[in-house]
Amino acid sequence: MINKFKQLVPLCILISLLNSCRSESTFLEFKHPNFIERIKVKPTKLNFDKPLGAFRSMIIIDSMLIVSAYDKQYVIHVFNKKDGSSIKQLLQIGNGPGEFIQMGFHVTSIDKSIYVYSPGMRLIRKYNFPKILNEMMSEEEVKFDVSLMFAEPIGDRFLASTFSKERFLLLNNKGKIVSKYNDFPRLSKNVDTNAVRKFFLNYQRVSIKPDKSKFVVTTSAGAIMQIFNILGDSIILYKQKGIDSPILSTEKGSVGIADDECKVGMWSIQTTDEYIYTLYSGSKIKDLNNNNSFMADYIYIFDWQGMPVKCFEIEGGRIERFGLDRENGRIFLYSTSKEGEQALSYFDTESR
Repeated sequence: MINKFKQLVPLCILISLLNSCRSESTFLEFKHPNFIERIKVKPTKLNFDKPLGAFRSMIIIDSMLIVSAYDKQYVIHVFNKKDGSSIKQLLQIGNGPGEFIQMGFHVTSIDKSIYVYSPGMRLIRKYNFPKILNEMMSEEEVKFDVSLMFAEPIGDRFLASTFSKERFLLLNNKGKIVSKYNDFPRLSKNVDTNAVRKFFLNYQRVSIKPDKSKFVVTTSAGAIMQIFNILGDSIILYKQKGIDSPILSTEKGSVGIADDECKVGMWSIQTTDEYIYTLYSGSKIKDLNNNNSFMADYIYIFDWQGMPVKCFEIEGGRIERFGLDRENGRIFLYSTSKEGEQALSYFDTESR
């Protein structure tokens, strides 16, 4: 018995050492991507006749540019993508039938359907374009049991995140939780797991691949990209890439909050079946303008293996949001000048 114990001791030590090495190797490494192409572009300005507050999303369907913006009256604003002229405001904020009673909406699309999630109401509603231009009642709605930061349709289910607990949830079409995912990258020895959890819940941004097989996550502070597979009811990490290491505040009461020295990362993100498109800033949070709007000079493009493909450098920069016209290979930009002038513009991705 003693001899067997003596044989087990070295084995246990070896396993412990291997686990220790494996643990050390899981810290995320950070390296800026080397793009195959770096292209400077000069966008063409549209005659934007209805300036709004900060855009939350830009979606292109047919001839229309659909915008979700901070507005006290409406959730969605529709523009003509050819000239930037205003067409209509949709989904009034209020307590009447079909209205939304709170702000903070998450708006996304699949084909010609628009989904609007209201965190305060724990409710997602589906609308069809162009039917919504004349009839603003939803075609479907789903009520969730828990309050979610965002909810996006993914086939007949929803991908979501909570405000303070679960990183990702899969929910069925009845709003019931099917599975959970709560793993986070390891940033460094000096950052505890609670800070990492709060950081990602605060700063992660998500976009689902159109074929619904994957989704990508980027961070708006620091720059981290993770690609996940969706297999049945499971979420599985596929690839991850560190670009800029997040710097978290050390002030008391600021657990998981980005420090002023932290770089602004990748906060506006859209995808095709081939590529991942995201704005990238690289400036520091302390250098943001007075209203703390994130602004970028670049659009980074990666493939679904996480490999860098192309970088567009935008002349004039100061881009807050972008919209991807997948059918026409055109990117629409929303920007604010140093003088506070808001502008809509575009450039073609394949003409160079």
